[in-house]
Amino acid sequence: MVRFTLRNMARSSSMRVDLDPRDDVSEISDIVLECWGSEGFLMTNGYRIIGEGNRIGMEISEGDVVDIIPDPRGIPTGFINRL
Repeated sequence: MVRFTLRNMARSSSMRVDLDPRDDVSEISDIVLECWGSEGFLMTNGYRIIGEGNRIGMEISEGDVVDIIPDPRGIPTGFINRL
């Protein structure tokens, strides 16, 4: 098992997660959708974006903090220009 912290930056909340290192990273997406109802996000581990097509053990190590952030590609361009 890989134990890590899943931190939702948009909601300022986090949870501890235990997953099998052979599980697909998409399992994390399912957890985020089920617990926070969030869609359209990126997962990062430090400065690296976690790819959905990999295994958890390839992307995350024991004790890591995985951040869930809103996907900037989903923000309308006009909104960004107004900032």
